[in-house]
Amino acid sequence: MKYIIISLCCLTSCATPHCHEPAIIKIPVSTPCHSQAITEPAWNISKLQPDAPLTEKLKAALSDLYLSKAYNIQLKAQLDGC
Repeated sequence: MKYIIISLCCLTSCATPHCHEPAIIKIPVSTPCHSQAITEPAWNISKLQPDAPLTEKLKAALSDLYLSKAYNIQLKAQLDGC
């Protein structure tokens, strides 16, 4: 008798209509990025001789700092476009 009551309870819970609205699930899909390659700038510090004066090395390093910032901005813009 217990089994009949339990099974009837289970059947009645399955018989009730469930109103579920369809859900829209957005799944990101990777797409290939077709953009032109950014060329690496010619670094000024690599053009110096190893025995160059310290002031020339410092000037080259500071100018390379600005070159690297501009290069990083270009790379970031390319990545954001993909």
